[in-house]
Amino acid sequence: MLPQALYEFGPFKIDTRERILLRDGQRIPLKPKAVDTLLVLIRNSGHIVEKEELMKEVWPDTFVEENNLTGNIFALRRAFAEHQYIETIPRRGYRFIADVKQVKVERAEPPRTLAAAPGLAAVDSSSSRRERGRNVWRIGLVPSLIAFTTVAVAAGVMLYRRGRQVERPASKPLAIKSIAILPFKPLGEESGDEFLSLGMADALITRLSNLQQLVVRPSSSIIRYTAPDQDPLEAGREQQVDAVLDGRIQRVEERVRVTVQLLRVQDRQQLWADKFDEKFTDIFALQDAISERVAAALALKLSSSEQDRIAKRYTENAEAYQLYLKGRYFWNRRTVESLQKGIEYFSQAVEKDSRYALAHAGLADSYIILGNFGLLPPTEAYPKAKIAAERALKVDPDLVEAQVSLAFVKSLFERDWPGAEAGFKRAIELNPNYGPAHQWYGVSLAGAGRLDEAVAEVRRAQQVDPQSLTISAVVGWMLYLARDYDKAIEQENIVLEMDENFALAHRYLGLAYEQKGMYVEAISEFQKARSLSGARPLDSAALAHAYAIGGRKGEARQILERVTDRSTQVYFPAQDIALIYVGLGEKDLAFDWLEKAFQERSPWLTHLRVDPRFDPLRS
Repeated sequence: MLPQALYEFGPFKIDTRERILLRDGQRIPLKPKAVDTLLVLIRNSGHIVEKEELMKEVWPDTFVEENNLTGNIFALRRAFAEHQYIETIPRRGYRFIADVKQVKVERAEPPRTLAAAPGLAAVDSSSSRRERGRNVWRIGLVPSLIAFTTVAVAAGVMLYRRGRQVERPASKPLAIKSIAILPFKPLGEESGDEFLSLGMADALITRLSNLQQLVVRPSSSIIRYTAPDQDPLEAGREQQVDAVLDGRIQRVEERVRVTVQLLRVQDRQQLWADKFDEKFTDIFALQDAISERVAAALALKLSSSEQDRIAKRYTENAEAYQLYLKGRYFWNRRTVESLQKGIEYFSQAVEKDSRYALAHAGLADSYIILGNFGLLPPTEAYPKAKIAAERALKVDPDLVEAQVSLAFVKSLFERDWPGAEAGFKRAIELNPNYGPAHQWYGVSLAGAGRLDEAVAEVRRAQQVDPQSLTISAVVGWMLYLARDYDKAIEQENIVLEMDENFALAHRYLGLAYEQKGMYVEAISEFQKARSLSGARPLDSAALAHAYAIGGRKGEARQILERVTDRSTQVYFPAQDIALIYVGLGEKDLAFDWLEKAFQERSPWLTHLRVDPRFDPLRS
């Protein structure tokens, strides 16, 4: 065990006596076993701690599954936020890499012996003096203790009545700089309107995200908190925010009832709460009221432009709004079928209100995702995305989501690097706390060969939204493109500790393993990614390429035959077929398919110069 002391690393301290973790003097709530895990890692700071050893230390004489350990590691990484103190050693264990410093703790002096106590005679070795000492104890000390106890109790009562003035003043609450707006839950026994429940949260996120002084977690991060019994404070701790907005909603015919509360995560204090009962047609006024009262409860000083943005209504048409809510609901599911449904609802929303900028932006995002996944030809997906984004910006030139979508199209489809960079920078200027702006700007920088800047930019996205699986996985991808394979592997393992079924992390992990010559591991990861993603083209091609360079060319050719046959009937990206030919060493055919990819304006062709898999074609 560690000696009783304080240990410091960065802005953190751990008190081994009280078993608490502090950041800048503020306590970070951790479960006891997470603290035990941290103490073992600190004790072995700088050295690898095998998983088995760590589990034996934390759970002595108890059999537990490995996921208990990964849960503790995840909780610690969440507590450390942007600080990467715990390094994953694949298939082995973990290493604590922070610079740990022990802080000397002053200890209370041991109680004096009776012989040294004031007012008592010194004790010598003679029996008579020992007896005299016993008499002094019996006759003098007992009354003294009684008197002392009486005085102490009286003093305690007096101080209590005077307001406990001797207590230390409570620590000053942290200023609220970040918030998670959770999906609204059904109010009462009825199941409620699922579209409206998520839509209310989404609308408030959109409004409050316009405040630069407040970091608001995006819808993609909070969508998993839909369970009726979800503890809002636990969700707030997971999202590493200072406050959570938790609401209940019920629609009964043409009325909407809402209860909402704003909670500070640090001390569980309710900062504000209210109830509303409005006509559904007045839902926009309801959103105005909640947004304004949240800003007031957080004591935010809003500029005139921020006041305008927080009160901005993107439509006054209740039918268009309901259609938009359904579009966002299906868009968030990210399957081919749900994206197509989302497009249908967004299209109907703009038919009801052609100036509904958010609905146009939803269309743009849907087409971009279909193009990115290789599920629509680029020449069909991206021009439609561009038209939708431009229509949104015509209505609202400062709509950040549309700014990012348009910049993305310029980068990966039109290859207009200066225009794309200007668009991303404009979006970041409008809202520096919008994670996708940093994420896609980083991806664009990587395509331009500016890899150090790319890694830094996606790291900024991760700081804004540390719980985003996509952003965290893209960090690993940028490290892979920068050819830092060990760090890429470590990063993707961190993501998989958060969600072991996240296909994107398996794909990027496979890419890094492949470049290290770990073909068995790479193939395993690509197989998982392909299964989890529904055999998207990117994953099928990555698996076939790994088969080929791993010596399993027969299996690579089987995939190649299937996808080339399929490409005559439905769209399959030419660049992915080129990649398989690269793995097979058939360079002429690889160049033929790359030429086709250029003609079809494949978006990921922009990263050709930095993707290590295409190194065999360089001369």
